[in-house]
Amino acid sequence: MQKEHIRQKLTLLAKNKIIAETLKICNSIYFILFYALFTLLSSIFGLEIYLYLFTAFLILFVCLFAEDTKILFVPAFFIIFCAAFHHAPEAKPVVNYYLTLPFIISTIIAGCIGGAGIVFRLFVYPTRANVWKDKFPFKSGLLLIAVAFLCNGLFSREYTVKNLLYAFELIIALIAIFILFYQTIDWKKEYVNYLMHIFIVLVGVLILQFIFTLFLKERFGQFIGFAMKPGIVNWGIKKYDCYFGWGSANSFAGVLTMLLPAFYYFAYTKKYGYWFYMASFIVILAIVLSQGRASILISSLFALTAMVFFSIKKTPYRKFYWIFHAILIVFAGLIIIFLFDKIKVILEEIFHRGTSLSGRLGIWIGGLKNFWHYPIFGSGFYAPLDITDSSIIYDKATTGLTPYFYHNIFIEIIARFGLIGIVAFGIHFYELARQLVKTKNVQNTTFFCILLMILLCSLGDIFFFNLYFTFFYAIILLAWTKNSQYTTINTRIIEAEEKMIQV
Repeated sequence: MQKEHIRQKLTLLAKNKIIAETLKICNSIYFILFYALFTLLSSIFGLEIYLYLFTAFLILFVCLFAEDTKILFVPAFFIIFCAAFHHAPEAKPVVNYYLTLPFIISTIIAGCIGGAGIVFRLFVYPTRANVWKDKFPFKSGLLLIAVAFLCNGLFSREYTVKNLLYAFELIIALIAIFILFYQTIDWKKEYVNYLMHIFIVLVGVLILQFIFTLFLKERFGQFIGFAMKPGIVNWGIKKYDCYFGWGSANSFAGVLTMLLPAFYYFAYTKKYGYWFYMASFIVILAIVLSQGRASILISSLFALTAMVFFSIKKTPYRKFYWIFHAILIVFAGLIIIFLFDKIKVILEEIFHRGTSLSGRLGIWIGGLKNFWHYPIFGSGFYAPLDITDSSIIYDKATTGLTPYFYHNIFIEIIARFGLIGIVAFGIHFYELARQLVKTKNVQNTTFFCILLMILLCSLGDIFFFNLYFTFFYAIILLAWTKNSQYTTINTRIIEAEEKMIQV
């Protein structure tokens, strides 16, 4: 009764004009743009503390008054990218900003405020969904993956308490985030478009950050007293100088590749979707210039597939796509002819290591050896690599709880979790494929493509087990789950209504 009384009071408060208008704004595209601008400014001027505190109060506000927590998708996707350029380890002088007392205190306060709001929402507000009782397509795989995380390296000689701590980090990023949104979101059809708008705006923020690191970072660094190298010099883009406060150029390319399907979703579903289609080639260009080779390969193949699809699919704009593709090819040819020397500089930078695997093959072999030593539970996150090739330079040092990686998702699974991991992820991937076949619609296909981008890019890099990619993966998986449930329920309602009409 006490919970019911609290909910009734909050429901009445939510009808207050100021609170109602604030919720209306938070549910609009304008709030996405506002939070995106805040994120961009934070990455340039170092406003992380202020964004964290704002986000904490936003979480509390939403958890107290909103119908569901859909608004929290915005900070969930953006907040990681607020880290400032000059707070990255590459900036000189090195100041570990994230270990300073003001940042730690502010983060703890923000965490307590936001955490209190989430706990209140979970235990006071009733939910239609129950992750423990409901049947949904990815449940078995996720539970087994959680078990594999917890058992990583069990009984191996290199097992330490850090194995368990990093496992909990992954479980929070993948399982706990999935459960949180599953319990607190009452899915509606328009939420798919809401997510896609977030992705499009996020791409805009990342491209602006990329432009900043190419052209403005050095001068801005001089202005605020930090030495930051320019990302571009005489048409040569220096990949390792194109760092962000939140990650490397490879991570930048991986995020853009992951978000690319959102452009094709709007290209297919919007009345004037060709604008999004044309914008997708700007994203492809940014991925190429970032020099993340795995992302370049995956995004280019996906873009070529989209070109074929939109060229043959019978839509009102098919002729437009034919003309656009022809212009694009001619324009690309003219650029190659007249700017060949400049393009050659960029290509040489991309392939300055040739087409080799950059030592990855030796790392993969080392991972297979670790699996051979500990086949049941794997060797865990912190087992040293058995690399005999002296030409491979591989930094085995770790930063905090972050382990060294094998740069291939399958080697990661085999080496870290052994047979337990193979079974867990095998079931999960089977569930992905089965659900794709079972619910054929453009929304679920788009979610599948986003997950596929993360997994494919993880064949040559460390995306899936990099915590923020794991975090993204969880939310996309949640959206696919919720949308599948929504589609199934509404299909049954329509079928039941049709039967009643026939009777």
